[in-house]
Amino acid sequence: MGRRLVEAAHDWAVRAGLREMRMHVFGGDHAARSFYQSLGYSPGATQMHRSLPLADPVLRIVLARGSEGTGMEDLLEPAARRIAGLVPGPAPIESLDYPATATITSFDWPGWVRLGSSPREGIRALVTLLEDHAAHSPTVPVVLMGFSQGALVITEALTPPRRRHHGFAAPALSDRALGVVRAAVSVGNPSFRAGEPFNRGTPAPGVNGMRARTPGLLDHVADRVFDFAEHDDVSAQHLRTSTVEGHLAYGARGYVERIVEAVEPLLRTSAPERP
Repeated sequence: MGRRLVEAAHDWAVRAGLREMRMHVFGGDHAARSFYQSLGYSPGATQMHRSLPLADPVLRIVLARGSEGTGMEDLLEPAARRIAGLVPGPAPIESLDYPATATITSFDWPGWVRLGSSPREGIRALVTLLEDHAAHSPTVPVVLMGFSQGALVITEALTPPRRRHHGFAAPALSDRALGVVRAAVSVGNPSFRAGEPFNRGTPAPGVNGMRARTPGLLDHVADRVFDFAEHDDVSAQHLRTSTVEGHLAYGARGYVERIVEAVEPLLRTSAPERP
């Protein structure tokens, strides 16, 4: 297959959201590497190194799914495809390779969820991915999007290790790695903190998530973070009136469009300056 045809097929698959593309890109680290390799990239630790002279990506989109994979089909994947369509070149989409497991003993308020080692593994995987990407493709921006546990993984990775709820052993992101993050979208985050300048959606005033982070921990990336919460989401809004149904309703409530609208202006800006 000629270079231009391969590029066109890749670009069309990303925008069309073909089932085969989802199977490859969203099927985990091994499947994602196979997809990249089919486009002329050879697998590395987390970075795909070119073995054929294909067009370089102009954007990389990394999705962190919710527990047991929730949020992918109706929220993260559609938003990612829309965002990929906003840039004038290849914008590969991939799912962060982490367990995304949870043990849920109660769906009713206040709810009870045991995440075990899953967030810790996710934070380590995301830190490794960003550091590797910054080392090999420092001019290619990255958009991070996460739902529920995946949102927690993203915001925890951006947080200084000693202030995290999970993943203390994963190192702090370097300035170079932070510099490649163009946008970080968090939806239904159990560590949602009321009053932050980057909060979006319909959160109730003064109401935090199940395990809220300390205020100000994301000040260093506040210009690139969007933390979406619905007023009845039991994860991000820990109220007696909150429900699991509210937690799972983002896709049906128009949040694909809200995510795209939030990220689009940042795709037109230059990357933050790195020391």
